[in-house]
Amino acid sequence: MERKINYTLVGLFIAGSTLLLVLALLWLGKVEYEQEYDHYTVYFRESVSGLNVGSPVKYRGIKVGTVENLSIAPQNPELVKAVIKVKRGTPIRQDTRAHLAYQGITGLAYIELTGGTRHSPPLKPRSVPPYPEIKTKPSIITRLDQVITKLSQKTETLVTRLTLLLSPENLQSLSTTLKNLSLLSTSLASQRREIEATLQNLAATSQELPALVEETRTGVRGIRKVSTKTEQLLDLFTRDETQVTQLLKEIHLFIQNQGEPLAISARISLEELKATLEEAQETLETMKRTLQNLESNPSRIIMGGPPRKPGPGE
Repeated sequence: MERKINYTLVGLFIAGSTLLLVLALLWLGKVEYEQEYDHYTVYFRESVSGLNVGSPVKYRGIKVGTVENLSIAPQNPELVKAVIKVKRGTPIRQDTRAHLAYQGITGLAYIELTGGTRHSPPLKPRSVPPYPEIKTKPSIITRLDQVITKLSQKTETLVTRLTLLLSPENLQSLSTTLKNLSLLSTSLASQRREIEATLQNLAATSQELPALVEETRTGVRGIRKVSTKTEQLLDLFTRDETQVTQLLKEIHLFIQNQGEPLAISARISLEELKATLEEAQETLETMKRTLQNLESNPSRIIMGGPPRKPGPGE
């Protein structure tokens, strides 16, 4: 009798547990069925190996949906089209980005949603296709592959350039250059005293240079003053020459009126005076040319003029 009662209790316990399990499943299914979702489209340019229908969709690490469909994009065979459903209320915005992520070392992939600033407008869902598109960015594996590819290319270029740099001709040229540098350093070391003496002379000369420049400036100012005074003197001579010419004309007229003897004597005197005036005129012109040369090249006073050309037979 006890054994029969024990079996009855066991049967009742199993039946109750089964009923509770069925009720729990029905409740969970009802909750899942009552959950509302928004659908979006994601296009990938890379391989989606490890991603399957039903794979999770996470938003900043929190599961918010699943992958509902995977296919090749009909308008572009280079793209993989993934339709995902996300719990309604998930903050999907226009700057939200999707990329592939992987769960540990299992190789199973899922879609990770990142970004989405609060100032960006929301990406409005649609109840029927075509669903709004969430832009993608390369996964970490794709970015790593790109970096490795670029690094490999740069390494190959570097190896090629090193090979050219270390060619026998360049090595010979480098060896020759090093030998020349060694000889130059030895020569400089042996002439150190001469170099030091030269530097000291240069330092002394540089100290005397300001005084020499000041003396030169003083000499130039003196030459300019002499030139100014000489021009004033020449102007005075020019004005006097005009007055003397007028006076000579008056004297000549007077002599003509006074008679022939006086005219003969005056003519002789006038000829002598005219010759004297011509010589004075030549002297004045010579002085003008000299002053002009001094103004154009004051260094002639210090350095002297160009050497005189040798005459015939010299």
